Amino acid sequence: MSKERSLESATAETESEVIRKKHKFGVLSLVFGIVALGCAIIPMVALDQPMPFFGEDERRAEEERAKAEGEAKFSFKINDTTFSFGKKKAEEEAPAEGEQAEAEPTEPDDQPMTPADKRRMAKWFTVGAIGLALVGLTFAPFAYLREDHKALAISSTGLCCAAIAWQYILIGIGIGVALAILILILHAFSFG
Repeated sequence: MSKERSLESATAETESEVIRKKHKFGVLSLVFGIVALGCAIIPMVALDQPMPFFGEDERRAEEERAKAEGEAKFSFKINDTTFSFGKKKAEEEAPAEGEQAEAEPTEPDDQPMTPADKRRMAKWFTVGAIGLALVGLTFAPFAYLREDHKALAISSTGLCCAAIAWQYILIGIGIGVALAILILILHAFSFG
């Protein structure tokens, strides 16, 4: 009896190992697709960023305001030191004669993120999402050709493509819902 149980457990372990080895490309592609889709959607939800084709006027107005005020075009922060590159007004940069420039102490980031910071972070999320989706799309053909479970490869390919073009898919769903509501309204008023 115990030999049968040990034999069954040994075969169960080998079957799970075979399944794991057999579908490694498909599962890997699926994981990359899910993570890429998450990275593509996070900026819109968490950072309150509009889709690229909405909010374009607000972005341009923010850039014009930054140019008018003479803010740096590019700045980054390492620990407590901020490095800024780009165009600034000369009066703000150079101290008057006889005065020494005093270093302002940097304070920790207690203020909320500016729209420019949110856009910059959203761009990095987008770049990461596209990179992960391309890696997932690289594994998908191997999963389709080498593995028996073709649906896993096809669904992972769909997730990776959705991560790259998720804005257009979202707009398509919105248009479809609007058309369905319009058809229902027209059908409710038809007397035939």
